Amino acid sequence: MSPETLMEILGTELRPCQEENPARCALADQAGQYVRDDQKQIIALNLFGWADRKDPLPSTDWLRDLPHLQYLNLGNCGLGTLDLSHQTQLRVLFAQSNPDLTALTLPAAFPDLLRVDLSHCALPRLTWPASPALEFLNVSRQKDKSLTEWAFAAACPRLYFCDLSHNGLTAFRLADGFANLGILCLEDNELTEVAFEGALPGLESLRLSENKFKDLPLSLQDLLGPTVNLFLDDNPLSDDYQTALTGTPAENAVAVKGILAARRDSGVGKDDECKVLIVGNGRVGKTTMYRRLNNLSPNEKEKSTHGVIIASHRWPDKDSPYNVQFWDFGGQDIYHATHRLFLESSAVYIVAWDPESEKLDQYSIPDEGPYGVYQNFRLPYWLDYVYRASGGGRRSNWRWEQNKSTTPLLVVQTKKQHSVEDPKIDAFLSNYFEDFKGGLSVESIPKPVLPPFPDGYPTLTYHLKNALAKVKAGKSAAKSWIELRHRLREKQASGEKYLNLEEYEALAAKVAEEYGSLGRDPLEIAKTWLHNTGVVFYQETATGPRIILDQRWATAAIYAILQREPVNYIEEITANNGYFTGTDLLGYWKDHLAKPGDDELFEEFMLRCELAYRVGGKQDEENKADWSDRLYCAPQLLPAAPARTRDRDRLRKNIEQNPGDWWHLQLFNAYLHTGIVRRLIIRLHDPEEKEWVWRSGMILADEEGNQVLVETEESDKTIAIFVPKKSKTLLTDLAKVLKDVPRSDAPDTTWVSPNGREWVDLDLLRENKAAVIDRNGNSAKRKDYEALLRAFGDAKGQGEYLGAEDEETTDPPPLENQPQPQGQPLDSAGISSAAANSRQQLQLTIFKAIVPDLPALKVEDEMIRITRAINYAVGKYIDGEPMGNGESPATRNTLDNLMKTFPAQIIHFVGHGQELPGIKRPSQEKPWLNTTSFAQCGIVLIDRDGKPDFLSEDGLYNLCRGWMKRAEEVFASDQRPKLIVLNACHTAKIAQRVSTLGLAVIGAKGALDDRAGCDFAYRLYKDLDELGLERLPTIFAGASEQARDIAPATANYQLFINGEAHQ
Repeated sequence: MSPETLMEILGTELRPCQEENPARCALADQAGQYVRDDQKQIIALNLFGWADRKDPLPSTDWLRDLPHLQYLNLGNCGLGTLDLSHQTQLRVLFAQSNPDLTALTLPAAFPDLLRVDLSHCALPRLTWPASPALEFLNVSRQKDKSLTEWAFAAACPRLYFCDLSHNGLTAFRLADGFANLGILCLEDNELTEVAFEGALPGLESLRLSENKFKDLPLSLQDLLGPTVNLFLDDNPLSDDYQTALTGTPAENAVAVKGILAARRDSGVGKDDECKVLIVGNGRVGKTTMYRRLNNLSPNEKEKSTHGVIIASHRWPDKDSPYNVQFWDFGGQDIYHATHRLFLESSAVYIVAWDPESEKLDQYSIPDEGPYGVYQNFRLPYWLDYVYRASGGGRRSNWRWEQNKSTTPLLVVQTKKQHSVEDPKIDAFLSNYFEDFKGGLSVESIPKPVLPPFPDGYPTLTYHLKNALAKVKAGKSAAKSWIELRHRLREKQASGEKYLNLEEYEALAAKVAEEYGSLGRDPLEIAKTWLHNTGVVFYQETATGPRIILDQRWATAAIYAILQREPVNYIEEITANNGYFTGTDLLGYWKDHLAKPGDDELFEEFMLRCELAYRVGGKQDEENKADWSDRLYCAPQLLPAAPARTRDRDRLRKNIEQNPGDWWHLQLFNAYLHTGIVRRLIIRLHDPEEKEWVWRSGMILADEEGNQVLVETEESDKTIAIFVPKKSKTLLTDLAKVLKDVPRSDAPDTTWVSPNGREWVDLDLLRENKAAVIDRNGNSAKRKDYEALLRAFGDAKGQGEYLGAEDEETTDPPPLENQPQPQGQPLDSAGISSAAANSRQQLQLTIFKAIVPDLPALKVEDEMIRITRAINYAVGKYIDGEPMGNGESPATRNTLDNLMKTFPAQIIHFVGHGQELPGIKRPSQEKPWLNTTSFAQCGIVLIDRDGKPDFLSEDGLYNLCRGWMKRAEEVFASDQRPKLIVLNACHTAKIAQRVSTLGLAVIGAKGALDDRAGCDFAYRLYKDLDELGLERLPTIFAGASEQARDIAPATANYQLFINGEAHQ
């Protein structure tokens, strides 16, 4: 078919594409263009965006007359059906963003197909034809998750990136023959099973989050290792998996590999243990409810529970299939923040309430005197408390539907003989919980005054049994793990308080010998599974780890500082403005200390639970034995106002008079849980300053005297924070703590303002590059928040790869097409000037190599500083969002596949370089001789076992040559690498060699100072972003001079362009 005929069919004008590489015609900025080959056949066609036109695209039957097409873009064309059965020569296929595309016909094979994007369509099922050359496949986000069936008709041996995420798949099978697969995205499907039938030696990232997995195939063990990133969040997996997923994706992969090894070696058994957590206001009858549920007589003399009561046994009777741990939590407000540390998602929650408590703001316990007055919290507070603690996550106006808690919840009214009332919480429950039962009521008055009537316990027992069955349905663990837990339970029953490391490891070794491998380090099992499921408490101490068996003994000890009777310790501490000494603490614990070392164990446990903090920081070992020198603070018992109120009031006035000098933050929480305030105090307080801390706030200062003010404004349900703009240290420290706040304490919304007038949601600001609307409906200027954003980081994090959805694979920025002056070194390296309004924003890839067996480097600091540098001036030469390997391990495959799949013009390597002597290489003068020893230089990556992998000068040269060639063939000449920065020791020789490929390369001669390297990178990229690559020699000179100022002898950088040095 001729172009003229095609234009007549389409009813529109098409232009010949002027790009030298026909692959460029398929990119979105070339819409409305075509390419013909030497035989006048149309081999490239781009109709991207046709759906935005007035007239719909005519039927695509005309495609049958274009059998020679190699590059085709039908993205956003309003297609409903698409027949590609005649397009067997395709190399690139883009048909994304056709939300009505439900029928796709494909040929039996695509022999030459390299890249496919069919995301955002509505395909219901698909069998992908044989594609031996395929490298990139994106069929994610089909409309309404319509894609429920997927299969590969044949192996794809070159496939590196495969994205089938955000669909409706229930099963996935991958046959043998996908050895090059590096990234497999299957998150947000309905998957209950996956099968991998062959080896995946190139696997780097396996994304299985947000599915329905209750178990994992044992064969997955063979695919995982320290070089694989595994994502398994938000799956109903058994507790052994759930509790292990606490590290980085690579660490999680290693943990899951061990769990699978234990299951494979020892077999799999049923996990029958579960926790029932009872929470609610004090004096509502929680303990009486617990006793009645367990067929124990109510105690009319029962005092209000302080701390927590723990009991473990078969329930509801000794023949029950469930071994249940009941945790009855004291409801007094001073315990709420600490209780959260014992709450978890794999449990059943009971929220107890009574109508009287809902009406009263406070209640008092006469026996406790003036200190026995406590705050009541309304029922929605407790529901939110459970929602957060059970893994429901952070609520937000646009995201809460995706974050419902899956933990079973029973809402029970107590004291039913007084009255049974409707708390009107159905909407709250349905919005935030998937599995709940409200409308339950029981009698919890120990000695009812009215005649007997149905007390509600048979109904509550029935629903609790159902909830336990749901929590434990399909849950399992390795038999060796179950036996280890059983042996620990036996020791608990015998009265042992705790085991030291040697005793615990001996027990674990005996279990492994008798029942099979534990798969993981026994200590890791104790830290994760045993600790988080409530079997034991794991606690580090100065003399080594302790496995606490008697949890009641340990919790009673740490809660002693809040004891009211028989001795009122809380009165003593409150009278001392919230502070107490080590000597005081030993007195509080005198009835709990069983043997030497218990005091140190209790102290570490108390600090970990954040019930108190050490004033003056952690002491060294010489002073640690002297308890009289230790001072502690219990933040919940601090005074209501600071000791130096004048300092606080002066700071308030300064903020009021000069609001533009401060960053204003408001952490809004509909129920304002106190945990976040106490966490801020514990994590940020000045250890030497006691008079700037109070119960609901604090003042912080840096070395220059700049001060931060933190205050709780309970009437507005916010925590207000004011940070001076001139102090980067205070802003960075604060941001780090706020980013680490656990989900259970995270604010609903964090509002930020540069002046106290225009307020913007921080999450929206981080997630959007475009203008953001402030709280008053006005457009906020993003540049006003740049420093704040640098401190908190954007929503994606630094260099973290989030899948194909976040990559501009089909719609890159326009390329440079300016005439190139000839004869200059920069021109021959592909670096030329361009008009400011037409230049391409260059893509930067940062490749970090953290090698465990080599000295630590400031890799993360360098990445952060580079990101800050290229965002210093918005809209300049370098894209402000660098790519990189993120959490992926720094292997050769990762580096090669990253550049092949997502090419970048600037490549920055940060890591170790090495120089190995004694390598024989032909000389340039007499290449036939091979008798001279040369030092062989290279960079250090890691192999699949996590060990150092030396990539030599020759190896890196060959990799770069492959990238250059691929950019020319598949992408465009302007997308080939133009600058490589090897920010590592002994890389100057490598830089000179690689630069002969026709690009600029920077390396370091000899050793390189770490701090100088960070400063060099910051200055280099800041100036490059402002001035452009055509000024590279001048920019390099300034950056290298700055590095030499820091470390004159160990910051010798060299720039090479086409093999020639440029100083």
